[in-house]
Amino acid sequence: IPVNVNYTNATGFADGTYYWQVLTMDSVTLVNTSSPVYTYKIDVINPSMSLNYPQPNNLFFNYSNDVLFNFTGLDINGLSSCRLYSNWSSVWEVNETFFTVSNNTPITTKKNLTDGTYLWTGECNDTLMNRGYGANGTFSVDTTFPIIENITFATEQGSQTFTFNHSFIVRNNILINPDW
Repeated sequence: IPVNVNYTNATGFADGTYYWQVLTMDSVTLVNTSSPVYTYKIDVINPSMSLNYPQPNNLFFNYSNDVLFNFTGLDINGLSSCRLYSNWSSVWEVNETFFTVSNNTPITTKKNLTDGTYLWTGECNDTLMNRGYGANGTFSVDTTFPIIENITFATEQGSQTFTFNHSFIVRNNILINPDW
């Protein structure tokens, strides 16, 4: 039985979902289409990412609760997983992975952090493993109250004026300059 095999190489397809099937034909043009229909997806676009909270340059003063993180991924083919990245362990790394995610639905988690200034972002993979990252966000945690020292008052007898001298010490890594 002579067999002729023809191959077709198709290129230039845009992003989308494509279906194909194998057809067989004999010498008298009888056609068999009993092969299954195959699906092929093309997607070269990364998911888009939004960092919702904490907002850039957020400062948590005298904060004793967990810091809330919220970010959202969006992709036309859906999402397969998302990750929270940060440097609060002194190394830029994945801090949590989320496998149950929905497209365009915020992901929320809480972290208990010590005093410091940190970077964070979210990253999501779509179902074809394209990755999208949010822009890095920066925030600070400050749980230490400032210590106020050397407060003195000086008055002159019979005068309605007084002199107020003060100084303060912030005993952590975040210095805030008051405008007094």
